[in-house]
Amino acid sequence: MKLVPLALEPLVQDLVKEITVLAEDRKVQLTLETHPVPPVLGDAGRLTQLLINLLDNALAHTPAEGAVTLRLRPENGQVVMEVEDTGPGIAPEHLPHLFERFYRGDPARDRESGGAGLGLAIVKEIAEAHGGTVRASSTLGKGSVFTVTLPPYSQPV
Repeated sequence: MKLVPLALEPLVQDLVKEITVLAEDRKVQLTLETHPVPPVLGDAGRLTQLLINLLDNALAHTPAEGAVTLRLRPENGQVVMEVEDTGPGIAPEHLPHLFERFYRGDPARDRESGGAGLGLAIVKEIAEAHGGTVRASSTLGKGSVFTVTLPPYSQPV
């Protein structure tokens, strides 16, 4: 992983352009909300992978005519990337385990239909490798929000 000062706004704008076709195929409204944020010390490829994993999960769990929103904003001196969906939500008992390797909250999902259960574990690893955190919140019947918080880049003196 190569960490360099990285502006996230162009990265998320390019990614949303690429993923819009997938969202349209699934009849899901994909929205990007950006606010000016400072650069982070980051690896563009790994942060793109983090966002693809979050957006792919959100699109997979959001029904047609639903919405997925990617937000980039500053908060308490940190840089926040947030993916919110209008899917079915996640039961509270599953939330603490979402970032564990091979964990699947829905027993009906298996490798053939639901992946290997690694996507969110990879998201956590990438966030932590960048000095950040990831958390999930959800309301059954309303959707979920995945929030990645990263420290801003500060130039050495």
